[in-house]
Amino acid sequence: MDNKIIKEKNRKSKFWTKEEIELLKNLAPKYKISKIAKVIGRTQKAIISKSKRMNIQLKGDFVKWTKQDEDKLREFWGSASIEIIAAKMNRTTGAIKSKAYKMKLGPMHDYALDVLSLRNLEKLLKVNRDKIVNKWQSLGLNLQKRNVTNKTWYYYVTHEDLLIFLKNNPSEWDSRNLEINILGIEQEWLIEKRKEDSTKSKQEYKPWTTMQLKRAKTMILAGYSIEEVAINLDKKKGSVAKRLRELGLAGKSSFYWQDDEIEFLKENYKSIPIEEISKFLKRSPKSIMNMASRLGIKKRVLSKKQIIE
Repeated sequence: MDNKIIKEKNRKSKFWTKEEIELLKNLAPKYKISKIAKVIGRTQKAIISKSKRMNIQLKGDFVKWTKQDEDKLREFWGSASIEIIAAKMNRTTGAIKSKAYKMKLGPMHDYALDVLSLRNLEKLLKVNRDKIVNKWQSLGLNLQKRNVTNKTWYYYVTHEDLLIFLKNNPSEWDSRNLEINILGIEQEWLIEKRKEDSTKSKQEYKPWTTMQLKRAKTMILAGYSIEEVAINLDKKKGSVAKRLRELGLAGKSSFYWQDDEIEFLKENYKSIPIEEISKFLKRSPKSIMNMASRLGIKKRVLSKKQIIE
């Protein structure tokens, strides 16, 4: 049909004709919206609107993004593959990638699927397979098996289960190893986790090496305190204390109370000032009071009459 005739019809009616729709389908993948609008004789807004209603794929690079479109992309990003997002939004994969880059939504890898394989997890969080399968699974990570054949299978975890585990076990992983927005728009708990991790040493999350264990043992036997060992090895005091217990060296550190110290505290806590006990045992007043509280010992409270006397 002649273009002039189509334009003439458009002036008389808002309804799309079969000829216009057919022409739109033919022109959509080849030409810019402005060109299609001129040929059909309608506004660019009308072309975009009709294309969306008819699920006609326009040439993505030329489709104007609305705020609503951007909100949808943020919602979809990280929860489905780029191909699926493109299909849902009626755009090309190139248009989706380009817009996501401009919006700084972060990279999209295999991690943006409904399920993640064990290999994905290793790369994603930079942790080894044994830790995921043994320790993390015992802590509640819902690892599942999927059969490929009768003899082969692989581990996987759903996107939702992984986020639940990470939220409930913040001390098990370092958020600095996780690219921003790689699992979708980040929730408040993950943003706070990133802030906390930014102030910590990466060494705190690394497993103990044989050399570090030997050094910790040597330092404790040489008379160093747990605090000094922790600083030297760039570890948390609690982590050092745990390793010493495993090595059977708990009694070698001043961090732990000895039997004779506890006995002295029981006998003298009620009658001797805390400051004097602190000097005698070479422990802080806070440490003295904490241990007394754990033992259920309380200071004797004098009555007014006893104080006057």
